[in-house]
Amino acid sequence: MLYTTFVIHTLIQLLIIATGCAFLLGLRYGFIAATESDSPRKGNACLIATGMFGLIFCLPALAVILYNHSLPILENEGQVKSVQVIHGDNKHYSAFLQIHTLSSGDISIHASNRSDGFHRGEQVKFRYQGGTGELLKAWFFTADGRQEGVFNGTSTWAPYVPLLFGLFLIWGAFKQFHRDPEGAEVRIDENSGLLGTVDEESLLQLSKSKSEDCL
Repeated sequence: MLYTTFVIHTLIQLLIIATGCAFLLGLRYGFIAATESDSPRKGNACLIATGMFGLIFCLPALAVILYNHSLPILENEGQVKSVQVIHGDNKHYSAFLQIHTLSSGDISIHASNRSDGFHRGEQVKFRYQGGTGELLKAWFFTADGRQEGVFNGTSTWAPYVPLLFGLFLIWGAFKQFHRDPEGAEVRIDENSGLLGTVDEESLLQLSKSKSEDCL
């Protein structure tokens, strides 16, 4: 168990270091992509820069996922003693529950989602994350033992959002490179400094056709 924890913590540290390296490489190749003329070098720079920025989202998310998996999952049951709501809105709900158990005394757990079962005196059987006290799942019961509700925590799924977004950026970088290996679609507007996809040849053709129409 200790060996497994050590390996996971080492991997997390390596992922953090790799995130810093990806950020520096992303800046370097982003500068090359912005200043280089159309060429395979520019296309490679666009691919690497976008891929590195994708890794900036993926690597920290993987570190958090590994950390969550390294924590023990504990179960207990008892009665809700108190509920302290920190943020009550649905998008950023946060509350701390004090639960009195016969086996472990009072346990403080955190919930990131709202539930009708969060009130004093409620009988509850719950599963939570050791170390953080994050509530993962809870079953609420009436005084006669009848189940009346279930809570499913979603906070541990949060790291998967930036992970998927980073993978999308990497996939988009390869797709763009396959279509445009020389980075010809990447342009810098000298007036605004923003990236665009303006085709100068098309503009010249459009201007020429308008001139012919006027004649």
